[in-house]
Amino acid sequence: MTVRRGDIILANLPFTDGRGSKVRPALVVQSDHNHQRLDDVILAMITSTNQRAAVESTQLLLDIATVVGQQSGLLHNSTINTHPNLNPRD
Repeated sequence: MTVRRGDIILANLPFTDGRGSKVRPALVVQSDHNHQRLDDVILAMITSTNQRAAVESTQLLLDIATVVGQQSGLLHNSTINTHPNLNPRD
């Protein structure tokens, strides 16, 4: 699978407690240069839980009413979570 920085893909992402996983959208944040030399890809989880987007600098709201939101292909307003250990539901 070829991906580029900025692509939104579906990925099997682990739960924060490590007891399972769920297929959910994720944003590819790794540079395209690194895709050519690494086997792994750096992703940012996307969630439809948006409460923290207004108060956490590590959360970016993606509004589907905007041009960027419409281009994302997401069905709901969503939050891109850039903090690796922050559960959006807490």
